[in-house]
Amino acid sequence: MDDKRKYPRFNWSVIVLWKKCFDVPGGAALYAGPARDASMGGVRLILREGIKVGDILELSIDMGGGKIFQGRGQVRWIEKFKITGGKEEIGYEGGVEFLDMDETTRQELARFLMQSRKET
Repeated sequence: MDDKRKYPRFNWSVIVLWKKCFDVPGGAALYAGPARDASMGGVRLILREGIKVGDILELSIDMGGGKIFQGRGQVRWIEKFKITGGKEEIGYEGGVEFLDMDETTRQELARFLMQSRKET
C-alpha cells in the first residue's frame, strides 16, 4: 500500500482548542480535545458528533514559550471508534488539513513538532 502523505507524521499528545467556523462571530461552541498525531500538513483530532467531512475548524494550539498556533483546517476524513471501559461509547476522530498557513507560522510549527518528537 502506498503512503500518500506529503509530510512525516509524529505521535503527538497535545490539547487542541477548536470550533467549527460559522459566519456569525461567536456562533460556535469551543471544544478542547487531544491530538493523536500531527504533521506539517495537518492533525488527527478527537472530534464531536455532528462534525462532517468538509467542515472548516478554527484551531488553537499552545506551542509553549508564549507561542500559540492559530489557524484554520478542513476536515478531510472522520472515523468512529469504540470507547471501552465502564460504559461503552462511540467516539470520533478525524484528519484536519491545515489551511492558509504563512511561512513564519509554518517554521514555528515545524520547530514545535520536532521538539515534541524528541520529548516522546
